[in-house]
Amino acid sequence: MRSGLLIIAIIAAYTLLGGWPQKWHIIVRVCVSVSLLIVIFFFWGQCEKPTSTPARSARKPTISDYSTISITGLLVECFFLIPLSITPEKSEELALAVDEALRSESDYEVKKIAAKLFDSLTRHLNTKVRLSLASEKRLAKLAT
Repeated sequence: MRSGLLIIAIIAAYTLLGGWPQKWHIIVRVCVSVSLLIVIFFFWGQCEKPTSTPARSARKPTISDYSTISITGLLVECFFLIPLSITPEKSEELALAVDEALRSESDYEVKKIAAKLFDSLTRHLNTKVRLSLASEKRLAKLAT
C-alpha cells in the first residue's frame, strides 16, 4: 500500500512538473509537487511498531527540535525547488541554441544555392540590358 501511494505521488509530481494545470504558475506547481513528495516520503517511511523495545531519547523533544525539523524540511524543499525551477529555462536555451546551429548549417546549403541562382539571374538580366542598350544606341544612330 505504501509503495502504491509512493508511485502515485511520483506520477502526480511528474505530471505537475510537466505542466498539467497550465493556469498554475510554474513555481506553484513545483512547490506543490515537492510538498506532495515530502508528505508521501513521510508516510512511506512509517512502518509498524517493532515488538522489541526501541531506543529511547535522552530527553523529551522541545520546541527547538520541532523547529529544526521544520526548517530542515523547508531547506530540502528549497533545494528541490531551485534546480527544478532553473533547469527548464537553461535547457530550453540550450535546445534553442542547438536548433539554431543545426538550422544554420542546413540553411547554409539553401543560401548557397539561392546565391548561385541570383548570380545567374543577374548575369542573364545584365546581358539583356546590355543588348537592349546597344540596340537603342543603334536606333538612335539610324534616326539621326
